[in-house]
Amino acid sequence: MTIQEFNISKYIERNSNRIRTNYNSDLNYKLFLDPNLFPLIPKDSKLVGFSENSFILEEVSEQYKKFTDLITRKIFQNKVNFEFYNFTKKPDFFNSSLVEAYENNLNAYYGLLVGYINGRNIKIRNVTDFYNTFLEYIEKYSSILPLTLYNLNFKKRLYFENTGLSIVLKQKGVGSPADRFTNFLRNTRSTNDYVKIANLQGFEVDLANPYRLVYNPYRKINNVDIKRFYSDNFFNYFNLEFKYLDTMVTTLYNQYNEDRFPKNHFSEKYKVYFPNEMCKNQIKTIKENVNKEGTLTKEQKFKLYFFALLSETGQNKMPNKDMVLYNAMALADSLDMPAAMQYTVAQVRRSAKTTTFTPVF
Repeated sequence: MTIQEFNISKYIERNSNRIRTNYNSDLNYKLFLDPNLFPLIPKDSKLVGFSENSFILEEVSEQYKKFTDLITRKIFQNKVNFEFYNFTKKPDFFNSSLVEAYENNLNAYYGLLVGYINGRNIKIRNVTDFYNTFLEYIEKYSSILPLTLYNLNFKKRLYFENTGLSIVLKQKGVGSPADRFTNFLRNTRSTNDYVKIANLQGFEVDLANPYRLVYNPYRKINNVDIKRFYSDNFFNYFNLEFKYLDTMVTTLYNQYNEDRFPKNHFSEKYKVYFPNEMCKNQIKTIKENVNKEGTLTKEQKFKLYFFALLSETGQNKMPNKDMVLYNAMALADSLDMPAAMQYTVAQVRRSAKTTTFTPVF
């Protein structure tokens, strides 16, 4: 933590009792997780354009309209006066797609992996060689650039804006954190009117950035329907992660072959051959055509995810990882791969002694 960050934290702590809100995304980010503490990745079909460069959940957009309609009526009635923001204009903030960011990351990951292969002159004869090298690379470098969808997006501060739950009233020209907070507190009465009206429409005012409104479904939706809110608006994290994991190696391997052999890379000229076996005198016997497409087992695919999680959380030497892998594969066989992934995340969390992977902003 820098001195500036320390000072602004102290400043907010000293002055937060003047605001009738205790929500601080720097301290409590669970509004940006589902009920099982997994990241929120909004479904495209549930997003609506909010401004030229932003999108939010349709339900959040509807609640924000109610919020501004109420504020506008009170302004015309001279019941409230807000100095820190003009609510008659629409916020113009920017955000981006978490899925698109992840796909861009996979492309970057592929480029770094190829650099790793070429830089060490590693011979890739088939998909198995490619897989083994990929696994080795994950163990060494996923702590630097995460491979999993979970850790890539969740470790970025803009993740909050990209869930579709946040609206940033003012993103440009707000000054330093201290200036932003001082401006917000200039008129405590109007500030608390703003917080009260926001709460009525299901929003929290974020102490970490008072210009950020965070939609809190628990304020508007009863406990019976809360799970439906999350299932309707957000992808199931494990199903989405597995969608990429299932074809990741073969997709990257095919791309690797296309880059090596731009034209007709599956022609007879480029097929990989090596001996089926050799006798003691090293005389080649029957040649075998190796299927470069290859078919990976469930365990091979799962190891990519498991080893990436361990690397990303600094637990490559997790004491019971063989047992976790064994139990996970039993779940994959009896249920499915997403169930095995969910079990594994729980075990990695337990080993890290945390209920969720700690975000790094």
